Amino acid sequence: MSPLGCPTRAPLALTLALTLLGCAEAPTSPQGAPTTPADLRAEVEGLSPISLRLTDAPGRDNRHDYEITNPPITSPHALISDEVWRLGPAPMIEGDAITQASLDEPAPYTRGTPPRLVVNLGWRGDGAPPALIALDLEGTLRSTTAPHQPAVELLRVSAQVAPLRAEPVGQRGQSLVFEGLVVDAAPLPDRVDLFELTLSWSMTPIAADGRAGQTVSRQTTHLIPTSLRAPRDFVRYKQIVTWASAWAAGDWIDHGPDDPRTAESVHQIALAMLAGIRSLEDEGYRYGPVVRPDKADFQSWADTLLDKKQAACGEFRGLMIALLEYHGVDATRVWFNFPDPSPDRLAFYETRPIAAVGTPARPWFDTNHSVVSVGGRIYDPTYTAWAESWGDYEDWLFVSYCRGFGRPCAASDPWCHEAPEDASARCVPNPPGFDPGGDMEVTHDDPRR
Repeated sequence: MSPLGCPTRAPLALTLALTLLGCAEAPTSPQGAPTTPADLRAEVEGLSPISLRLTDAPGRDNRHDYEITNPPITSPHALISDEVWRLGPAPMIEGDAITQASLDEPAPYTRGTPPRLVVNLGWRGDGAPPALIALDLEGTLRSTTAPHQPAVELLRVSAQVAPLRAEPVGQRGQSLVFEGLVVDAAPLPDRVDLFELTLSWSMTPIAADGRAGQTVSRQTTHLIPTSLRAPRDFVRYKQIVTWASAWAAGDWIDHGPDDPRTAESVHQIALAMLAGIRSLEDEGYRYGPVVRPDKADFQSWADTLLDKKQAACGEFRGLMIALLEYHGVDATRVWFNFPDPSPDRLAFYETRPIAAVGTPARPWFDTNHSVVSVGGRIYDPTYTAWAESWGDYEDWLFVSYCRGFGRPCAASDPWCHEAPEDASARCVPNPPGFDPGGDMEVTHDDPRR
């Protein structure tokens, strides 16, 4: 990928007195021994990048917001939009106020699309503030999942920025925020990955009389997760965004919705998501009983799993759908249950011996289960298994079906979670094929339920 030579146009509201130098060299000190004017020394100590916004490219919808969810389930979510990095305690303008809170979050993009950067510099000191700051900024991108991948130069720009606003600091001194510099970078690699963007900053304060002070150099790093396509309108959490990008890392080709090769790529990504979900065992995630939040506190099935770690099939299914829809893949919930727990009708199932996430292999008994369908294929994130169709999946996983006791299944009731004592009388083998007219209801519906 060729490096970006010069920044392109910037929105009028952000440019103000901004002076772009294009590809010219940064200002230098007069010839002879370099000197640092006395009235700039204090400013040098307080000069730093203080904010980074990674936004949509012009005319594109390629930068994706997400939320941060933390236990307990009732805790408010934190929305991460354009601003992904803020250095505290340097000042940062938010509307008419200055805040000093720090921020360091990933910036998700659709693969192969160009990011737009909006950067702010800050100065703090008790001397004469600089009239301008000369900035040299370089950005290099590297894969975190494939170190052998070559680094990519994403941007290289030189510019001068003018002060935007000054604020007093304590009883002496002041802080100064500089205009936002807008930089349109080169396109990201056409690859699903969790990238690391390294920004190298060189900042030189310039006095009102044109004298240049001592150059300050900094380096910051920022995660850039990329998706196969633009995400669908579904839940996006920080964990899901970073997991989905890292687990599906690779050079996927999207041939178009009607090309069978695209369906195969989507299938491989779905398998990567299943493998990733299985790997969560090492982080303490597991299948098991869960106390779900009240309806007023319920955010999403995936949210419950992320906050609680132990969850049932509904939460694992919600996570799988969120992972796929982050990549722009349309996924559907497939849910089945036995609505009539009668002694004369089938009421619960027995699986083959199989290991759910975080558990040893064993037969499982229950009255309902939910999985994910993509293009007719079935993916079960609870057991990290898949099949070509619902009929194939039902034949493979379920060994037998059993009659009930004439009452609904409750958490304290073992009858639908354990092998019945009279299994030979109450259970029947699962015959080949799937009979939609039987006692079990199967629904394919909106994953948001």
